[in-house]
Amino acid sequence: MMRVNNLLKFLARQLLLLGATSMMNPLFSQIFGPCVHLYAPAQDVNTFSNTGASVSVSGTSYGAAYVGGAAALILGVNPSLAPDEVQEMLLTSASSVVKLAR
Repeated sequence: MMRVNNLLKFLARQLLLLGATSMMNPLFSQIFGPCVHLYAPAQDVNTFSNTGASVSVSGTSYGAAYVGGAAALILGVNPSLAPDEVQEMLLTSASSVVKLAR
């Protein structure tokens, strides 16, 4: 377990770690704690299957699309921002999960 914790601490300095939320449970994610930077909607996300049918899916991979989209919008307004500046804007503009849980 110690190796996993050390790995997460290292990754937390290198990446933007994402947890999942849902409409009914803001702390839906199995990934939580001080290493998680952001939470995004990741349960019952509406999307399309490879056949074009509308489906509902869950998982942090789907929440990552929201964060990536927000980063793209930030860069669309100011394309000269450095990655750490985009990350800071994402972190400072996000709503608190604690507030959402109330």
